[in-house]
Amino acid sequence: MVSAEMRMKKIPQFKSLEEEMDFWNIHSVTEFEAQEVTVEEILEELKHRPVKAKVTLCLETEMQNQLKALAARRGVSYSSLIRELLWQGLETVSAETQSTVSK
Repeated sequence: MVSAEMRMKKIPQFKSLEEEMDFWNIHSVTEFEAQEVTVEEILEELKHRPVKAKVTLCLETEMQNQLKALAARRGVSYSSLIRELLWQGLETVSAETQSTVSK
């Protein structure tokens, strides 16, 4: 008989915050084994995080309100949501540009 500990799964790597949120909406942390992380591993990961630059945007009030409401519903920060949406838009435009160039 397989023990409960042996059946525990590892938490997968996620490609985006949205993918991770979708995953946790249908899974429980109790399904997964505890993954110990050392201070050295955390520091190493922090070294490889992309450097972020501040950008100032002028948004219509209605757009800002909708973004803040969406961020609250998703349980993420306003700036994280905007960053994720920008990445998604950039990937879409890049893919469209690639398909146009290859024709």
